Amino acid sequence: ESSDRESAILLMQKNNPKFILRNYLLYECIQEVEAGHTEMLSHLLEALQHPYEMRYPELCIKRPEKYNLVPGCSMLSCSS
Repeated sequence: ESSDRESAILLMQKNNPKFILRNYLLYECIQEVEAGHTEMLSHLLEALQHPYEMRYPELCIKRPEKYNLVPGCSMLSCSS
């Protein structure tokens, strides 16, 4: 039974991406690029090209609270 659980965990880790692009990351990136800094953009592009690898752990954190009330980062419309 424990080997089945271990196999399931390994399978999930292999098939679930480590990086998922979040709106607050795009918001931060746009601000950085507008200020003339492109390092975050480069990191996001690389993370998107390799989502199953943990290349930039700082991009994989929960949304910081400072973005809780920022339109586009936390308040999205589902209308089409």
